[in-house]
Amino acid sequence: MKTSSVPLYFPDGIPESVRRIVDPDAVHKKVQQGLKDVEAKWKKLAPKADAVTRGDRPWWKRLFGGSLEVDRMYVMDRLYKPVSKWPRGLQDQHKDALRIVRRLRQFGSSPLISMTDWHRDRAPTEDEMSKAFKLLAKDSVPVARLAEVAFNDMLDEVGAEIEPLCEAIYGESCEPGEGAEIALGDVRDLLKIGRIPGLTPTGVNTLRDFWGAVYGS
Repeated sequence: MKTSSVPLYFPDGIPESVRRIVDPDAVHKKVQQGLKDVEAKWKKLAPKADAVTRGDRPWWKRLFGGSLEVDRMYVMDRLYKPVSKWPRGLQDQHKDALRIVRRLRQFGSSPLISMTDWHRDRAPTEDEMSKAFKLLAKDSVPVARLAEVAFNDMLDEVGAEIEPLCEAIYGESCEPGEGAEIALGDVRDLLKIGRIPGLTPTGVNTLRDFWGAVYGS
């Protein structure tokens, strides 16, 4: 299912700052296509993200870094709660990586975890949960970085396509690298107005969490 494309309502007219976003010009259309391409690449990371949340680790990581040692259903239950409910002691960069990975996982078709065996009296202690989250966080960082590489590659590719159009659309040429800055600004504006056509709901949510983790606002 695609996101809604319901027209935005501006009682005082469309602000100039978002006019070319609401009524896409040739430049912004390239940014929109770039975001679709990024979503396609992010979808391919779903198995890696799911492996992280399952606690699947290569032997050498198990040798030096341990294992979750906590029933996965308790870990997943906590992972999908608000970040404020996560165990204490996680570094900010690790929280950011976990936020991205839990979204990437939703691109996949992993079955829901059955809670039929849920026993609160067997729930892990906070120390055990903290240890599990720290291992998840370490394994999440490389996957989150792949998501960032895909986004940055899009900025470079779309930016290179944008720069030859600057003269005709804006009346002045763009210097090398300016196209990527324009693309980044367009993504920021899309997030601000809450309208990201062409992405699935999972893609929109992943982009929002990715943006918050990487750009902070």
